[in-house]
Amino acid sequence: MSETFYGTWLIDVVSKDAAYSQRYIVSGSDRVDGVYPGDVSSPRLQISGAEWTLTLEWNDNVNSGWQPSRVIRRTTTFDVDDGLVVVLGIDDNWPTYADNDYDDLVIRCQNIDPQLLPWYPHRQTVDFRLPRGKGRGGGKPGDGLNDPCKPCSPPREGTPGGEPIMGSHLSPIGVRG
Repeated sequence: MSETFYGTWLIDVVSKDAAYSQRYIVSGSDRVDGVYPGDVSSPRLQISGAEWTLTLEWNDNVNSGWQPSRVIRRTTTFDVDDGLVVVLGIDDNWPTYADNDYDDLVIRCQNIDPQLLPWYPHRQTVDFRLPRGKGRGGGKPGDGLNDPCKPCSPPREGTPGGEPIMGSHLSPIGVRG
């Protein structure tokens, strides 16, 4: 049976619980049309195309030849971490002999189209902290140069004790006097 996809997806074989051989066929993609083994050792495949199909098949390795597998969508999710993910469950064998567990092959399909992926504000935020010892003046802790409570420069003339110079219209608490 075939599933139709649109855009760019990553395909992973998550698990295989079958004695029969499994495979999937990609057709209609931009670059990766072909036959791929349905095995957990298969590498992740990136497939893109306006419209492409994923066909799943089984073979009993005796006399059946390659037959279409029955496919169900086990889950379809959309979340901040992974975006749109479809997990397909495959059941092999002839319908009269099938166990209907849909775990003979499990394939995870993750859409990686940038327009569908959620924004990741929680992953790559900018760190505005200064490295230790790199504060104002670049001194070491305890030498007064990194102390945020001490003034950065010596007091100006005419300001007893380093008090800030206020305009004549402002009182020391910033209210018109």
